[in-house]
Amino acid sequence: MTGGPVPARVDYELTPMGETLHSTIRALVTWTEEHQNAIAAARSAYDARVAAEQEEARRLDAEREAAARAVRP
Repeated sequence: MTGGPVPARVDYELTPMGETLHSTIRALVTWTEEHQNAIAAARSAYDARVAAEQEEARRLDAEREAAARAVRP
C-alpha cells in the first residue's frame, strides 16, 4: 500500500451542443485518415521547396557579398 492522498478525479462529457459536432468531427477524422499519404507527400514537397528556396537565397546573398567585396577599395 502506498499510502498518501488519492488524486482528485475529473469526468468530462460533451454538452448537448457539443454532441451536435460529433458527425462533423468524425467526417474530418475520416477524411484525414483517407488522405494521410497525400498530406504527408504535400508536406514533404513543401519542405523541400522551402529548403531549396532558402538555399538559393543564401547562394545569391553570398554572390552579392563577394561582388561587393570585389569592388570595395
